[in-house]
Amino acid sequence: MNSIRNTLFAWSGRREFIKTALEAIENTLDQLIRGEFDEKDGLFRGGACFQDGIAAYPDKLVSRQRKSGIIDCVYDQPRPEFLAGKGIGLPCKALSTNCLYLAAYEVADHMRKESGLPERWAKESSGLRNHINEKFWNDAAGTYRYLLDADDPNPARQEGLGHAFALLFGIAGGNREEKMIRNIHITPQGLPCVWPQYERYGGTKGVYARHSGVIWPQVCVAWCEALARAGYREMAFDEMMKLAEKAARDYIFSEIYHPETGLPYGGIQEDEARGIVEWLSCRRQTWCAGGFINMVLNVFPGVRYSPAGLAFSPYLPEGTDEITLSNFPYRQSRLNITVRRHTSNQLLVNGKESEMIDSEIKGANDITIKVKK
Repeated sequence: MNSIRNTLFAWSGRREFIKTALEAIENTLDQLIRGEFDEKDGLFRGGACFQDGIAAYPDKLVSRQRKSGIIDCVYDQPRPEFLAGKGIGLPCKALSTNCLYLAAYEVADHMRKESGLPERWAKESSGLRNHINEKFWNDAAGTYRYLLDADDPNPARQEGLGHAFALLFGIAGGNREEKMIRNIHITPQGLPCVWPQYERYGGTKGVYARHSGVIWPQVCVAWCEALARAGYREMAFDEMMKLAEKAARDYIFSEIYHPETGLPYGGIQEDEARGIVEWLSCRRQTWCAGGFINMVLNVFPGVRYSPAGLAFSPYLPEGTDEITLSNFPYRQSRLNITVRRHTSNQLLVNGKESEMIDSEIKGANDITIKVKK
């Protein structure tokens, strides 16, 4: 959980951010607990993180007008009986979304600690963690389920971002972590957003749904960071290189890619009267480019943020002896970071040995991270 609870504040050092963010997080949690929390199973209702397209969901949730959004079924008239009686109304519970609620609980309590306030969400956090593992874990498949309360015909369907969060937030502990990493489906082009795609899209070989079966880079980014932080550095490097190869080929980052060819591909999805059609994969995507930078920082220097400063968990792939990242912004400084293979492990700040980079560092600095051969 340190991967998210410390990043923005620890990178920027802006304490005024915590006060505003804590108020927003807790007000939002209070509202969503009233509207979306299901006391029967201890989980939150709602669609999956980022997956607003109906191609990420089973037939039951497709609106009568065959619109493209997950939320469209809520506005069907007469109102479908399967909708929830409060909140937005979506009955489904998604792995990624419940992982994010857990993260919100823990981030809020961390911000309270930094602000000198008593913790508030420990009980809720512990309960939700247990319920995620109890309700979503599929021991037969060795992975987590994607959706509950959605009449999904395939209980082994996996959600890429949900599994990344389960690993990144420390939810999949013990043998679950090992099983999950061994059994999760990785396509030739990276971790898919959902796998397999929903059955209504599977009639033609090589054709995949926009929100199930294809490669969204931000899913691969989260998976890469989760793997790197959990110690699976070679797998993280491989996930990063798949995205690097696409950017080097196209000179841009695209929104979505085909899981087999790796070419930009928007996938198919409902579009009202037009039926199920192929959509566009948008070009020049900043969130994908920013995500790739995150991959690089997690894979090679292994940047680890804390309020006290920066630490590193470096990695160099076989056949690479040195990598340099220039002009990296950190608080009031700019860092030129070199990861170099050596006879011993050592961190040098402007030529002087150090345990970490102090948060008060200023100006331009040369950072050398030596990695034992």
